[in-house]
Amino acid sequence: MKRLPGLMTCVVLLLSCTLLSSQDLQPVDRISNGGFEDGVVGWQADAQHERIVDPEVAHRGKACLSGEVTQPNQALRLRRNIVVRAGHRYRFDMWARATNRTKLVLWAVLPGDKQRTMIASWTNVTRKWQRFTTPIAVTKTGMLELEIIAPSSYGAPIGRMWLDDVSLIETPMPPVLDLSLIHISEPTRR
Repeated sequence: MKRLPGLMTCVVLLLSCTLLSSQDLQPVDRISNGGFEDGVVGWQADAQHERIVDPEVAHRGKACLSGEVTQPNQALRLRRNIVVRAGHRYRFDMWARATNRTKLVLWAVLPGDKQRTMIASWTNVTRKWQRFTTPIAVTKTGMLELEIIAPSSYGAPIGRMWLDDVSLIETPMPPVLDLSLIHISEPTRR
């Protein structure tokens, strides 16, 4: 078994402990009111979306958001603007359920862009609550505009959808350690 020289082992362990215990690397949810407990405060919701206040219906808490499309080629939009930063990872999460296996879509206008980009599309959303998650690649600091299409009957059946516990988890990228500056020599054999 190869062993690093004692000083090198100490340096590697010290760096590992410093990085792992840093409070700055803790994930943070950038969306407030993602459970719609305070209505649609912070959101731009289509008029056809309705807040349901019933702990038996909501995924978690007392409230959720619901909407229905009753004709082909219809969609309800829910928008939110969030400041994001370069050098961070982002993961979008939400819980949804639907009738008739309708569709859920996530679009975003990334910082510095003028056009929206489809981030993810989920078809056949079931009647049971499911978690939907996807990474969002952010390369510039600025405003991120999220657009949740829920439900959508474009290329999918009509139906009703319930949304709850929407979050955008931000995690700072750990500092880069330039390993090219470290010289590791082979131990001498006895």
